[in-house]
Amino acid sequence: MNFIGNFGHLIKDEWLEEIQTKTGRARPKDWPPMFRHESVEYAKVEEAGYNINGVYWYIFDPDDLSFRISFPFLKNDFHFWISKLLPGNLMPMHSDPYTLERDGLRYWIPLQDYHSGHVFIINDEMVTNYKKGDVFIFNESTDVHGAANIGHIPRYSLLITEYV
Repeated sequence: MNFIGNFGHLIKDEWLEEIQTKTGRARPKDWPPMFRHESVEYAKVEEAGYNINGVYWYIFDPDDLSFRISFPFLKNDFHFWISKLLPGNLMPMHSDPYTLERDGLRYWIPLQDYHSGHVFIINDEMVTNYKKGDVFIFNESTDVHGAANIGHIPRYSLLITEYV
């Protein structure tokens, strides 16, 4: 994963305010069953002993939000979502299966400065000491990644897939 730059000035306080007041869609619990059971990644998670009917993190897709995003490095069509991990939440290591269907660039953008206990791992690298609005690009769109919040405050991040 490579650092592109900081775009913290483009992250609006209203975004976090809205996410803090909404629940989002619980994952994996609210994952549509037809997709959940067809996903190789969810099969791995279930085999590992996770309860796929539990709640480990929350997702906000564009349809769940009143705002849209725009960043100067995005040149093509893109899709974004925001993940919310409350203290004690986690996101098992995975590679997003849909990235196999269409070429794309993947970006990870924290929506807050790093806090102790906020974990983001990609491949074998743990990312720490980041700032709100730092933009990181995955080496490959299918890079294995996961997250956890073993801290004391919610963790918020933005993931973007830009289609090329």
